[in-house]
Order: sequence, then structure tokens, then C-alpha cells
Amino acid sequence: MGKKSLVTSILSSVFVLIFIYYAYSYVKNLDNCKCVSFLRNHIENIKNIELFLIYIQVIGIFMNIGTYIFGFDVNKFAKTNYKPMIVFLGIYLIVLVTILIHFIYNVYEFGTNIPKDCDCADKWQRDILYIQAIIYSFSSLSIVILLGFGFYVGGRPKIK
Repeated sequence: MGKKSLVTSILSSVFVLIFIYYAYSYVKNLDNCKCVSFLRNHIENIKNIELFLIYIQVIGIFMNIGTYIFGFDVNKFAKTNYKPMIVFLGIYLIVLVTILIHFIYNVYEFGTNIPKDCDCADKWQRDILYIQAIIYSFSSLSIVILLGFGFYVGGRPKIK
């Protein structure tokens, strides 16, 4: 990875991290909001998933920096360890899609059941949750299609 692509990757990751943090802070502050107390389960689920995504983002930033500093060639490693990498990637994507679908569901339930006159929940950060849910919907759909295609191609007999 070149220095320019590393900087671009880290800056975009930090940008995403900031928005996820704003969404997490918004959801965390809803603990003091009485008019959404009946949505507490959905709010807790969103908060936990946002915290998980923050951890994943921070780990990704450090991994990018670490691979650059130590000169670790991911492509070379993936070529020599192809099957374990494919299995790991498949499991990771299945877990990720499950988490993202859970997030989408909870944001949907939160957004459709929030009272109209709830001032403490009517903040701009709520829009970040909606944007995240839309992006994660497309991402999850793409991942499911790619996994399905991967299983289809991987399971077909090879023609010689």
C-alpha cells in the first residue's frame, strides 16, 4: 500500500468513525429522553451495534497503519493462504451481514415508532442513523449477492 493510498484510507476511516461516534453519542443521550423510553430495547441494540462498529473501525485504522509500517503484503499472504482466507472472509461477512440487518431492523423500529413531538430525540444525529441504515441495506444486499455467487461458483464442478 502506497503512502497516498494509506493516507486516503485512514482519512476516510476517521471520517466514518466520526459520524459513527456522533450517532453513538445521540443514541447514548436518549437514555435521558423520557418520550422514547418504550423503545429502550431498540435503542440499546443500536447503541451496542454502534459501539461494535466503532471498535471495528478503530481496529481497521490500526491494521492499515500496521501493515504499512511493517510492510505486510496482504495480497501475497492471501495468495499463499487462499482457502483459510476465503473461509475467514465468508464467516466474517455472514456475521457482519447479520449484525447490519439487526441494526437496520432496530433503526427502522426506532424511526417508525418515535413520537412526533419528542424534542429530545429530534436531533440531526438521528439522520445519521437513517443514512447508516440505508447504506447498510445496500451493503448487506451486495454482500448476500456476492456470498451467494461465491457459493454458486465455488460449489460448481470444474469443467476441464
